[in-house]
Amino acid sequence: MSLSSRLHTPKKELKNIWPALIALATAETLAAFETASAAQLLYAPDALFGGVDLPTLSWIITAFMLAGAVSVAFAGRLGDQFGRKKVLMIIIGLSIAGSLISVLAPNIVVLIAGRALQGIAAAILPLGLGIIRSVFPEERHGLGIAVVTTTALIAGALGMLASGFILDAGSWRLIFVVSAILGIVAGLLTHFLVPANQAATLATDNRVDYLGGTLFGAGIAFVLYGVTTAQKTDWSDALVLLYLAIGVLGLLLWVWWEKSIDYPMINLSRFRNRKFATGMAATALLSIGPIGMINVFVTSINRTDGSVHDNAVGIGMSASLTGIIGTVGAALAFACSPLIGKIATRWGAKSSLLIGCIIEILGFSLFLIDPTSAMLVVSSIWIVTAGTAFIYSGMPTIIAESVPDEEVSAATGLNAVIRTTFQGVAATVVAILMSINSVRVENTEVMSTHGLNWVVAVNIALVVLAMFLLIRLPAFNSEIKIENQAKQKA
Repeated sequence: MSLSSRLHTPKKELKNIWPALIALATAETLAAFETASAAQLLYAPDALFGGVDLPTLSWIITAFMLAGAVSVAFAGRLGDQFGRKKVLMIIIGLSIAGSLISVLAPNIVVLIAGRALQGIAAAILPLGLGIIRSVFPEERHGLGIAVVTTTALIAGALGMLASGFILDAGSWRLIFVVSAILGIVAGLLTHFLVPANQAATLATDNRVDYLGGTLFGAGIAFVLYGVTTAQKTDWSDALVLLYLAIGVLGLLLWVWWEKSIDYPMINLSRFRNRKFATGMAATALLSIGPIGMINVFVTSINRTDGSVHDNAVGIGMSASLTGIIGTVGAALAFACSPLIGKIATRWGAKSSLLIGCIIEILGFSLFLIDPTSAMLVVSSIWIVTAGTAFIYSGMPTIIAESVPDEEVSAATGLNAVIRTTFQGVAATVVAILMSINSVRVENTEVMSTHGLNWVVAVNIALVVLAMFLLIRLPAFNSEIKIENQAKQKA
């Protein structure tokens, strides 16, 4: 399509958003299921190829995460340029191929390769958010984004639960059969229910910043690999420092390159926008805090039996019951999505984020009352999960509010990368905090009240800092709104 026709093609909005929303939610279910389900394989090393050591097995997760970072680097911007539905269909197709490779894998190396191809599904969320912003009526943006983002929470919880049952009852290969089936369903729904490209909301410059995408993807991949390696060794390890140094150098080169060309993959000048920059900073704080710490912390306090020692905490739940508790919490969070959408539409994503922060503070504080009471701990987990839903939806929404329509997928993709990177750091931070004055019971270290206090204090401090940044922002970015409306009328 020519530049002239793009500029003069009016934006068309859906009258009935639900068919497209169901398709996009299904696509995000695929991505979340693939993220969560294979994690169960780490707890069943003997089930794969007669036994695989844990360092090698961990590449099932690492390869997926690294491929996801690279795919987000390219796919978001390509969607903004050439059509988000078109790129989304390609991403889903590659994910299905990864699932089929994993199903048929004759050895661990091929399985890791299949998982890497599955990891490309990380780009589904920013592409889906771009579609919502481009074809949904403005008053339905909040609802659409809330439904898709909270779908990730419940799909991830169900993925962990379902894959656990699959491993107990049958072959690990069935996990990837389910992924392939989900991918086919998501692809069909996307093809038939999601509208075609909205030319008025696409970038007018079709030049592809291949070098920028490569530098960004490689830089993020090395940083993430360094963070992942540090969780297994130590932050002072020479290899960890080398990976981090290479990653930072790649990202610095990327910044220099993006500033030197007139068709950048991500428009870095947007960081001059206070709302955009603050949204990214708040994402980092909340990701290294409750978003990143919650899974490890909740699993620990659920599984540890606080009755074994006067200073220990936890309620001693089984793995299956822990999964059920998590799934119920995620379902409750998903039920909040219409409310989250209404709040974001009426008062902006800033309000959703601030409400989520307040809920997080309440939930984490309740853990301190009696960390050995099943009723209190489970209630606290569900409250924190509800807060996570508000935050998880608000993070990309505040970024989408800060950029023109033709940059939404690339910008929210960058937001997703920042979230993923700091979640990786959070996994190490929470492990350190939980180990403070830990209690040894039968050769096993368990979290003590001191460790719990530190986890709660650090999370609340990070949330309060994020609130301090957010509370000073305007609810909406009037300049971006005017820019979008002007382009639609051009």
